[in-house]
Amino acid sequence: MKEGFRQSMAWLHTWSGLLVGWVLLFVFITGTLGYFRAAIDDWMRPEQAQPLATELVSIEQTRHALQLTQQWLEANALPAHYWYIEPPAHVGQAVDVEWQDSQGQYHGRQLNAVTGQVLEPAAVERVRETGGGTWLYRLHYQLHYLPEKLGNWIVGICSMFMLVALISGIITHKKFFKDFFTFRPGKGQRSWLDAHNLAGVLALPFLLMITYSGLVFFMYIYVPVGMQVAYGWDEPKGYVNVLNPRANNLLINPQPETAGLPAPLAPLAEMLVPGPLHGIDVHAPATGKARVVFYLESERILRGYSSAVFSGPTGQPLAMPPEAGIWQFQNTLTNLHEGNYASLPLRWLYFFSGLMGCALIATGLVLWTVKRKNRQHTSPAAQYAFRLVESLNIASIAGLPAAIAVYFWANRLLPLDLPNRAAWEAHCLFMLWGLSLLHACCRPAQRAWLEQLGLAALLTGLLPPLNALTTDRHLGVSLAQGDWSMAGVDLTALGFSTLFLLALSKVRRRATSVSRSRATTA
Repeated sequence: MKEGFRQSMAWLHTWSGLLVGWVLLFVFITGTLGYFRAAIDDWMRPEQAQPLATELVSIEQTRHALQLTQQWLEANALPAHYWYIEPPAHVGQAVDVEWQDSQGQYHGRQLNAVTGQVLEPAAVERVRETGGGTWLYRLHYQLHYLPEKLGNWIVGICSMFMLVALISGIITHKKFFKDFFTFRPGKGQRSWLDAHNLAGVLALPFLLMITYSGLVFFMYIYVPVGMQVAYGWDEPKGYVNVLNPRANNLLINPQPETAGLPAPLAPLAEMLVPGPLHGIDVHAPATGKARVVFYLESERILRGYSSAVFSGPTGQPLAMPPEAGIWQFQNTLTNLHEGNYASLPLRWLYFFSGLMGCALIATGLVLWTVKRKNRQHTSPAAQYAFRLVESLNIASIAGLPAAIAVYFWANRLLPLDLPNRAAWEAHCLFMLWGLSLLHACCRPAQRAWLEQLGLAALLTGLLPPLNALTTDRHLGVSLAQGDWSMAGVDLTALGFSTLFLLALSKVRRRATSVSRSRATTA
């Protein structure tokens, strides 16, 4: 009875992983890169001024910058639904401002933190159009060329399969943790199973957390009926208003009769609270219902940012109603998933755990073909299915990293004045990925692995030289100036190139060994 249950779980683990494995690998690779989306954004916009900023701004300097910024916004950004202000963290950086006008249009500027003057628009215009790391991050839950909600649904269904595969995998492997200390190289199927177990056990807590929290992230989409019945059909607003009254109270006016009338905004500099300031929201500025929210960076998992709320007209702090426990629980899972609270070392741990998730999925896909490679596929349908799985594995494991590298190459090589340039960066990625699948279908599997791994190693390894030839922020300069966004992307590309070269060497040795064995047998 027990053995029958375990065998049924093995079947469930195999097929739940295989059917969506290629989509999951795509989601894990792009999502893992998303943990450093800010650094990738910086690398893909090399024209932006990146002063060597090491000295933190003082609270007096922040007050001075806020005073000048408020004066500029009151003169140039009224009437408006809201303002957003991101003050500088280091001396020499600019103040970023954004606002939504009364027509619903969004605008943004950068202001000099010392003089309050708008930075030269021409400098902004010269920055290349790019999706950057943010597009890669969004790709892992929206996909591409699809309506956003359809992409969310596909990723959600695949995530549910991933959760099923993880739980059934735990049940299937009787010696789960013992296998963690076992790796037998050069043993064919046994080696792939050992690598699969090793990656799974090593990153198991992360994998369970990231999969479950990803489902909770979009629960409004996946299970909306309960919220609609309980809180009204205008979901998710009713749910938010009940469980997070703070959001609704930002716009509640204690004096409704004067809510729509103009009212001067109290000085933002006088409301400034001590602490690492992330940004400032001003809702309905210059009206009687204005609210000012200061967001402070926090390393707590419960909330990525803590906040202090003030009345806009009076500048007095407001006591906001507490959030419901379930809302705080959802915030906790959201921050765990995104790593908002994570310091740099912890963000690297997220990154390596994500890579282990990629390795788990990749080894599982390869293991499926290795176990069935020497079987006799009697029917044409079985032969076609096996060849399709094999080709999808090659295109996803070797071809997708090469396609992502092409995305970075396109950022450097496409003309700066190309219309819809950011869209063409994305097109380049998917065109090469499609070609890699076509190549895998047309070439013998062994040759396709060698050629696509070689291409991935070449494209990632030549990315730093390409950066040096097309910008003045090459690896040597970046390391000398402490520009870790540029240097980090270049060094990571070299690291991936090394991994692909090692994999290429392993596949080549395996192919040579098989050829010699066949020659000896013959």
